[in-house]
Amino acid sequence: APLQKLRDKIPDRITTGVTKAWSLIVVVGFVVVVVVVVVPDQQDGSIERVKGKRRTAMASRVAVVLGLVLASLRPLAVEGKIYRNYSDIGELSKNHASLSLSDILPTHQKTYDKNRAPKLLGQPTVVYFHVTVLSIDSINEESMTYVADIFLAQSWRDPRLRLPENMSEEYRILDVDWLHSIWRPDCFFKNAKKVTFHEMSIPNHYLWLYHDKTLLYMSKLTLVLSCAMKFESYPHDTQICSMMIESCKQ
Repeated sequence: APLQKLRDKIPDRITTGVTKAWSLIVVVGFVVVVVVVVVPDQQDGSIERVKGKRRTAMASRVAVVLGLVLASLRPLAVEGKIYRNYSDIGELSKNHASLSLSDILPTHQKTYDKNRAPKLLGQPTVVYFHVTVLSIDSINEESMTYVADIFLAQSWRDPRLRLPENMSEEYRILDVDWLHSIWRPDCFFKNAKKVTFHEMSIPNHYLWLYHDKTLLYMSKLTLVLSCAMKFESYPHDTQICSMMIESCKQ
């Protein structure tokens, strides 16, 4: 308890500076002990070497004890927030506790319809799409297709959801399987012949929940897309291939 009170009274910048200074002192101290004590003792016989080893051991013990005391005075910094005592660290672990689906669904879960879009004040649900094309390859003139590796990001706001208790971070990462229990956009690639989700070495899709109840879903895909090519000017032709995204519902 006295050590805890002392730690709370010492400013963060002082304890941090003292800890850094002590680390330097410990290193220099060990070098001095080795040079001043051990080296001469090796020249004065076995009895002096034993005494030197004892002094070295005592210096090491004192250094360890003082290092532990100063380390206990140093506050813990996580994500820019200072945690000075054990009760604060308990708050940190509580804020980072694992979530379950019931933590974000309404208290009365029967009122939440995952098949109904989250319309705010009767307005249409706005869904934002962002496509990052990683590569385009395997252009096949015979089948009129091409292959593209992409990152697809979709974001939308669902005000019906709840924020996890004690959510202090800008966002929380959710279990992607929860998308089966909440509303999500029903987009598809209109001109896709094949869509492959990347699952090496883990499934490459992620789900974030932000403070304004915006959900962000990202996934890495490989698409085989059709392209209506025209070869009237072959071999001096220029092809324009598109990537069309639509929604199943109007």
